[in-house]
Amino acid sequence: MLFEQGYFNPQSAGNEHAAALLNAAADRASAKVRPSDLLDAAIACGDARVLAMISQALTPGATPNDLRQLIEIYNHARRSPTDFDGSRKRFSDEVLVALDEFDAEFQKGAEGIRDASLMLLMACVFNHLDEDDREYLTILDAPQAAAKFREQVGIIIDRPTPLFDSASNRLRSDEFAEGAWTMLEHAAVRAADLGYDRVLAPHCFLALLGET
Repeated sequence: MLFEQGYFNPQSAGNEHAAALLNAAADRASAKVRPSDLLDAAIACGDARVLAMISQALTPGATPNDLRQLIEIYNHARRSPTDFDGSRKRFSDEVLVALDEFDAEFQKGAEGIRDASLMLLMACVFNHLDEDDREYLTILDAPQAAAKFREQVGIIIDRPTPLFDSASNRLRSDEFAEGAWTMLEHAAVRAADLGYDRVLAPHCFLALLGET
């Protein structure tokens, strides 16, 4: 949960990218964290996917940096030094709605939702901009941005599990049927018998020919 016992816990956002964005937004905030603080932090993070989705929702010729400059103009006047204590009262109503929406969807999310948490967070934020955002960010089509990020969530969740584990760089045996895994083991034996230090396609073919 993003709020535990009423206090902000960005580390529960699913992955390090989403947590970093939330922390950056809190650092930028004045009396309260606003949707524009999250947008500003998202652009500043430089994530290629985030910038691409935002760019597609801007008027032709506009860039994410243009959006950030507009945010700076109308946020500057309402900024004042404050001690951010992470309590819910330090977040605007719009941000609380967005974060609660994110929390609810994340908690009941499908397998793979952790990988999609940054995209889901951005979709929720774009769905709940405040009055100033809607007035000043005229180069932005917020509903389109939200839809683009939602589309990415679906793509990431539906993406097949990688056959290689990123931590160990080894094949995930549980992604293979018993017969398929046995064939790969036989292919490795064939490769070794023929003096190869890696399994090539012909070794797999030979192993398949040996299956009944």
